[in-house]
Amino acid sequence: MTFIGSKEDKDLYQNLIKQHLPKNLYDYIYVEPFGGSFGLAKILEQRPKKVIYNDIHIYDVDLDVADEMYHVDYRHILERYDSPNTIFYLDPPYYNKEHVYGMKRKNDNFHIQLREDLQGLKAKVLLSYEDNPFIRKLYKGKDIYFYKGDDPYKQRETLYVL
Repeated sequence: MTFIGSKEDKDLYQNLIKQHLPKNLYDYIYVEPFGGSFGLAKILEQRPKKVIYNDIHIYDVDLDVADEMYHVDYRHILERYDSPNTIFYLDPPYYNKEHVYGMKRKNDNFHIQLREDLQGLKAKVLLSYEDNPFIRKLYKGKDIYFYKGDDPYKQRETLYVL
């Protein structure tokens, strides 16, 4: 486990993710199976072969970056694009904050199912979550990086590299 702290939280997070991307990113398909406001593809130094977003209509993200956009269950995206030349960046609903994604209540089974869906993928997987003991237990043994900026109201975040 690694803890990273900085005043420049967003820059730190972007750099942390970039550290775990292949050098020849132009040979890869970059896929975000969950809609999110981060939109990592727009800050990459290299253009991936293809950029795919799912549920993009929900958020204010630069749509010029995406080559393809979908509104389907994340599992269809994982199944369709899983390959050794794919990078999945997942920013799923945070534990106990599922309502932000339209889920009615906390849903342990969703997070357990997501972990099972990610096991055995051929693709490189980067997974973001707020730090939470339940999620840490689900991904025990995986590479995890912690970071937190200077915002006292923001919870520590994690990046899992699978």
